[in-house]
Amino acid sequence: MSLRDWVGNTTTRVREDGLSGVAESGRRLYTGFWRVAGSRLPLGTNIYDREWDVLVLLDGCRVDLLSEVASGYPYLLPIDSIRSVGSSSREWLAKTFVAAHADKVGRTVYVTANPYSEEILSPGGAENNRSPFNPENWSSLNAAEFARVEEVWQDGWDDSLGTVPPRRMTDRAITVARNESPERLIVHYMQPHQPFIEMVSDDQPDWIRGNCWSAMQRGDVSRNTVWAAYRQNLRLAMEEVSLLRRSIDAARLVVSSDHGNAFGEWGIYGHPNGSLHPAVKRVPWAVTNAADTDEYDPDVERESSEASVEERLEGLGYL
Repeated sequence: MSLRDWVGNTTTRVREDGLSGVAESGRRLYTGFWRVAGSRLPLGTNIYDREWDVLVLLDGCRVDLLSEVASGYPYLLPIDSIRSVGSSSREWLAKTFVAAHADKVGRTVYVTANPYSEEILSPGGAENNRSPFNPENWSSLNAAEFARVEEVWQDGWDDSLGTVPPRRMTDRAITVARNESPERLIVHYMQPHQPFIEMVSDDQPDWIRGNCWSAMQRGDVSRNTVWAAYRQNLRLAMEEVSLLRRSIDAARLVVSSDHGNAFGEWGIYGHPNGSLHPAVKRVPWAVTNAADTDEYDPDVERESSEASVEERLEGLGYL
């Protein structure tokens, strides 16, 4: 959005919404500034600057959210934190898998439920954003420079849920770990990110599979309601992480996230690109291990889906 567009939109908002329109335009100007600056500044800790064999990413998981459920998963304790390199999945992908860490990336198998891998990790994907006239200024490696990229969202997507169920991620990750023994393995679950799986139904409110952040900002749903759904989605993912720990071997397994989410703090909702909001940038870093008991046999279920990448991202509330 250009400055001229912002001024025009501001005029319209003020005319239609008065002072609330002024506040909304101020918020967009603020987030827009940090979207530009944040993509150009070396902010955050790259995962390759830390030690791990297996990295489990819980998409959009806040530190305090993981702390709330940690009593049920004592292997998480104590939960440390780091500042993420990104405030969105797109930004995290583009700023994590970079030339400075090409050697380590080349020894990494990335198993992911997040459809943004297609845009950012395709040849020239992040490069397409490198322009002085574009907010993002990113340059990342592409999928061919990994040991392998397993895009579970391609053939593990559940159209009825609008996401990849966490068990499909677990089964795929176990299969990769046992069959390939990668030096480094990243398992990127889509949960606790919406949609909130246990609430999906034919008569669900729009915010369950739509943009819950906009709905909360409008007052259509309360913070407590969204937080409870968010927490339950995390519990579903953590049950899978527990199964994963019993089904693979790893001297150092880390549970973390690509970014967090703001719940209205400082007037920010969700996880806008380039944000420096601590609720968005601060992510968990919980160190544990894993030992395969050979008790579980994964069921690698591959499903075809008619949904396009854009439709899948829309179902996740991105578009």
